[in-house]
Amino acid sequence: AESKDWARVRDMLQSYETSLATMPLANALYAEALMRLGQNDQARVRLASQLLREPDNRRVRVLLGEVKLALEDADGALETLAPVADWTDAGLLERKLLAEAKARASGS
Repeated sequence: AESKDWARVRDMLQSYETSLATMPLANALYAEALMRLGQNDQARVRLASQLLREPDNRRVRVLLGEVKLALEDADGALETLAPVADWTDAGLLERKLLAEAKARASGS
């Protein structure tokens, strides 16, 4: 994934699709690959179900917020990303996504 060859990542993990729910890191990587390849609905489903299983998984929360923004679901993105405001160690990407979700949700 470091080389940003998202199609290759997707292709490698696709054969494990049915068992990825039991492999959180691989599932998140697969969902990110789907998102980067424009398969946002599929990525959203995977990430939303994973966040239900792992509500404290920050990476999954941020990816889900990002995919919701890509799907024009600003209110959903804001709800997903709201906890970022409480993260004292939140990075620039997380804060930027939260700000974007707030702006879009308010119609700005």
